[in-house]
Amino acid sequence: MLDLGRKEKDFELKGIREFMEALNREADSIADKALSGMIEASIIIRRAMDKQPSRRVPVDQGNLRASWFTATTRGTGESGEEFKGKNKQKLEADHQVAKAAALRAVRSASPRNPTLLMGFSANYAVYVHENLEAKFKRTGAGPRFLEAAMKNNTNQIIEAIKRRAKK
Repeated sequence: MLDLGRKEKDFELKGIREFMEALNREADSIADKALSGMIEASIIIRRAMDKQPSRRVPVDQGNLRASWFTATTRGTGESGEEFKGKNKQKLEADHQVAKAAALRAVRSASPRNPTLLMGFSANYAVYVHENLEAKFKRTGAGPRFLEAAMKNNTNQIIEAIKRRAKK
């Protein structure tokens, strides 16, 4: 073993802190851009459920549509529509509980990984989505409207995420 007269404590790695801070800033920037793309993708999906000709979200009073929400590490978003009818208060309360639970789930995932959770808070949303036998009042409405919106817009969704991530 060659002893050059120096001990480990005599060496100091300079610039590591600055390097790690810059690396973390870049990682956060990439995650933020990817999350922006995911948010754009959720908007594409939401719009498709209202506009696609074959499988639009069913509407009676509009409460199912009003129960749409997204949750990300940035916070929550919603449809902007109001609940109506005799169950309005219950639907509003359930909506707030669902959004809060989704936000906790997203934030407890990995803080460094972009995460988006989207869906409907109405307690009957799954039933309506999966009911293949239902006859809906809204023209063009059909079962599996969320699934159809995602499948029919896969290329747009991927492009939105890619485009944002490249910026």
